Amino acid sequence: MKKPLLLLLAGLFVTVTSFSQIVAGRMNEVFLKTDLVPAASNLQDPWEITYGPDDSLWITEAKGYKVRKVHPTNGGMRTVLDLTTFTPTTPINFRRQFASTQNPWPQGGLMGLAIHPDFMHATTPKKFVYLAYVRSYVGQNQTYNGEAVSGHLFITWLVRFTYDNSQLVSPVVMCDTLRGSNDHNSGRLIIAPEGGTNYLYYALGDMGAGQFDNLSRTIKSQMTNSYEGKILRFNLESDGDAGLSAWIPNSNPYGANSAVWAMGMRNNQGFAFGSVNGTNRFYGSSHGPFSDDEINLLESGRNYGHPLVIGYSTDGNYNNAKAGPIGSSLPLIGTESANATAIGSTYRDPIYSNYNAPAGNTSTPWSIQYIYQNVDTDPGAGTAYAQNLNGNWASEGYSGLDLYTGNAIPGWKNSLLVGSLKWGRVLRMKLNTTGTAIVPTDGEDTVSYFGGRNRFRDIAISPDGRNIYVVMDRSSTTSGPSSNNPVVPACAGCVQRYTFLGYNHNSGTGKSYIPTDIDVSAGTAGTCNTATTVTINSANNNTNIWVPITGPDGNIVAEIKANGNNLGIVSASYYIKSGSPRQDPFMRLYMNRSITITPQTQPSTPVSIRLYITAAEFTSLQGASNTQGMPSGVSAISDLRIRKNDDACGGTLTNTTTVLTPDVAEAHGTGGYVLQVNSLSSFSSFYFGNPNMAVLPVNLLTFKGSLLNNSAFLQWETSSEQNTSHFIIERSTDGRLFEKVGTVSATGNTGAASRYSFTDNDAANQSSTTVYYRLRMVDIDGTLSYSKVVSLTYDRIYSVFSVYPNPVKHTMKVRVSLPEAMVVNIQVMDMQGRVIHTQTASLGTGASEVEIDSRNWPAQVYSVKLTGSDQQVLGVQKAVKL
Repeated sequence: MKKPLLLLLAGLFVTVTSFSQIVAGRMNEVFLKTDLVPAASNLQDPWEITYGPDDSLWITEAKGYKVRKVHPTNGGMRTVLDLTTFTPTTPINFRRQFASTQNPWPQGGLMGLAIHPDFMHATTPKKFVYLAYVRSYVGQNQTYNGEAVSGHLFITWLVRFTYDNSQLVSPVVMCDTLRGSNDHNSGRLIIAPEGGTNYLYYALGDMGAGQFDNLSRTIKSQMTNSYEGKILRFNLESDGDAGLSAWIPNSNPYGANSAVWAMGMRNNQGFAFGSVNGTNRFYGSSHGPFSDDEINLLESGRNYGHPLVIGYSTDGNYNNAKAGPIGSSLPLIGTESANATAIGSTYRDPIYSNYNAPAGNTSTPWSIQYIYQNVDTDPGAGTAYAQNLNGNWASEGYSGLDLYTGNAIPGWKNSLLVGSLKWGRVLRMKLNTTGTAIVPTDGEDTVSYFGGRNRFRDIAISPDGRNIYVVMDRSSTTSGPSSNNPVVPACAGCVQRYTFLGYNHNSGTGKSYIPTDIDVSAGTAGTCNTATTVTINSANNNTNIWVPITGPDGNIVAEIKANGNNLGIVSASYYIKSGSPRQDPFMRLYMNRSITITPQTQPSTPVSIRLYITAAEFTSLQGASNTQGMPSGVSAISDLRIRKNDDACGGTLTNTTTVLTPDVAEAHGTGGYVLQVNSLSSFSSFYFGNPNMAVLPVNLLTFKGSLLNNSAFLQWETSSEQNTSHFIIERSTDGRLFEKVGTVSATGNTGAASRYSFTDNDAANQSSTTVYYRLRMVDIDGTLSYSKVVSLTYDRIYSVFSVYPNPVKHTMKVRVSLPEAMVVNIQVMDMQGRVIHTQTASLGTGASEVEIDSRNWPAQVYSVKLTGSDQQVLGVQKAVKL
């Protein structure tokens, strides 16, 4: 592991970082952990980390009052704003108005940051960056604007800056009356659309009312005329109203002069917004008093219950208690469910609440706490019970929140990621298909990642979904509650990057450690689905682990273990067909899924691959028969073989295939299967079928047909035969139902080429002008296989001219019958389409005959084309030269 080295280049700090490979959680994902900005960089409590549209990480320092831009790859860092020295200071002083030694310090300081959606617009960029910071300290137990305020009072400003020449300049005050505290300032910002318009949302906490230094402070989370304990909504630009009202949307739910958008919050410290299966969803993470941290689905005009309902309204674990000490200013809850009913239709339960113990005796809630069996694994796991823990809280201290909507990490798509201040980890919670509830992952409601001795303050995700960025507090505490349980950080004030690599190889089983809980990608039927593109090389530290390829739904398609090969950029796609299984040209069934993998560089030594199919696809093939009633030959997963060829991704197997026998063929969870090959020489397209799908009684090179007057002349050639008995020629008028029209004996056993032919003299007498032919190839032991199908179409031209004798030896005669005299052109083309003879003749009405010398022509089938003087094609005939 390297030690960090700081270099200063033209005002840009470049950090050479340390890194290590880790298995991050119980789902076995392998990440490369990098100290992108290490403790030695001395960031003063980074609060916000945002992956900006300019491909930079934007970070605020809560205590340093600086905004930094950090390069997401090499950790290069630049200061773009310092609110301790910012100029100009007139006519408005935007600097922090209290010293760095201020005690108490506000919870936070320089907090939320948001970037205008049009920041990188190609023609009319809006280089606006929005910041929330505690600007000034009023004092303790002060009278402010005629109100006696108990506890510590700070004032927070919401300000819009403009990014220009690598600096944040031109500040504009949007709100200068946001009250602050040394506890529960919240402070998150996010920009999200609502009704087609983008707005700025700000979370303001309850000021810690009812606890510690603010024990007697009035709780205002349920007061609509106060901003405390609310989610506020602002315009991104002035709407032209007078004064600061210009920044308040006139459509806000509590009036045109109120920024209140939602209420009943305690300490919302995280925001996340994104589309979940096509529906926009807005989430917030909030602290519970001593248990019941919450994940809320945020909506306009909703009431989230604090301090009358904590966590779920139905669990009753705060009944007859307060959301704080019994002697605090907080109201007695009574019954949570009754309070929710009294609030009415605007009340909304959280979609998730952790450590939500069942109802119990909570008349003195600050001495009765909740603990859980197996809480080291997950917050919702195990059996809950009440016990006196003398102030040890069963809570996480939810902080920064993000929504993972990418598909790079299997199973993560549509998951919430939330930072834990108390437990030093990131929690992942999988959303249901509508984004309105949490569903289990591998049997548990949450999955823990990156655990350590740190306070995880905020999270950001790279656009490709492969990198998770986190910031950690430098301080061990930020308020009264955390000072009772300080966490001495292992990486103080760090910015860490966790890059997803894949899954380790299980040397005991010879397989991937990928969890069977990961679903197989379903895909869209009737098309080639684009899978993720991965880069496999030594620079990415992933040439000796299993690198997954996922579909658009974030579920698994394939895994590659390069065994040390540098494959470079690997692209993949997979075709899905609905309905009955597919048939190849030889009538053999194969599965409705095929997978195409294309590396930048093919391997020089064998690699390993795992290919995934759904249970439904396997079952469909397992019980199927082809159009002739022949079964698929697949009874168990062990019967499956992999057919590999150079086809592009598509719906039909086209080119010749080679057969791979899987080293592993087994179920993957309850909804899929996996086939693993341990020694693969190259990548291409992969199909799936029965054990004998490449075993034919004969190696058929060609099968073709041509029209000879009113007959069908069929020819085929084999390159080798083994125990071949005979060929049955079958005819059809619809391409589906075939009948036998002849039999030709086979050579039987030969390694040399053999040629065969058959003439169907009854072809023109069928009910359809298009006639289909195929060969049924029969082995001595009765094994059957089929050739591809050829079609021949008759039309009126066969009554206009004919070619004879056919086959021809020396002289070809073309007999033409015309209704009127005309000049005709005769063209003769070989099998490659080359014109070998052209002749023009003036022919009269009625029958005429033209002789053509064919002595020097090679033996093959020729096409004779007759064209009239008006360039109209009068017909085409086939002729065989012996």
